[in-house]
Amino acid sequence: MLAMSNTPESPENADPDVIEIWNTWLEKHDGKTGKARSLTLQRLKIIRTAIEKYGKENCLKAVIGCKHSEWHMGGNPQGKMYNGIEVILRVNTQPHLQAKNNQRIQRLVKLARLEKDGGR
Repeated sequence: MLAMSNTPESPENADPDVIEIWNTWLEKHDGKTGKARSLTLQRLKIIRTAIEKYGKENCLKAVIGCKHSEWHMGGNPQGKMYNGIEVILRVNTQPHLQAKNNQRIQRLVKLARLEKDGGR
């Protein structure tokens, strides 16, 4: 378990946007992982970096849209779920991976529309 201190970098002092995205992920995905999750320092940094790269609204939509992605929810050859916040909001700094990340976020944002339409 991560020891948490009350510093600017600690989850207790996280930006409200980070908390909103985290809580949205918990609501949409945590029950589907089979593991209890907590907002660790690593996850806080991942969410914050994704907000800087993609914007808060796109991050929220990507988290919601992931729920409607067959691939991310286990409909892939491995039968494995890829719905962790670390996967959904991954930001790579390597140029050859940046386009792939942007495409993933765009696909998940589009899938978020299914939430408003009542799902699949």
